[in-house]
Amino acid sequence: AQAAAMDLAELAVTAGPATRASDHVCFAEAGVPAVLASTPPLAAHTDYHSPGDLAARVTSDNLVAATRLMLAALAAYAWADDATFAALATMP
Repeated sequence: AQAAAMDLAELAVTAGPATRASDHVCFAEAGVPAVLASTPPLAAHTDYHSPGDLAARVTSDNLVAATRLMLAALAAYAWADDATFAALATMP
């Protein structure tokens, strides 16, 4: 269990202009809260949704970081009280 413990301090969250070139857009446009998680940040991912954007280029470090980020976000929702949940649900 100790080896599986996550160090959430390693995670960084940045807010930036959302790209319209991803699967989350249709949900957000329909009023469903949506998020785009990307490691590295999209600004550093210059071949995003281009012919050079290959699954073979996904690194285990980036996959682990994205998974931990999403797990931390889901855990915040899962164990939140009603007031915290409402506040999280209305964050931009």
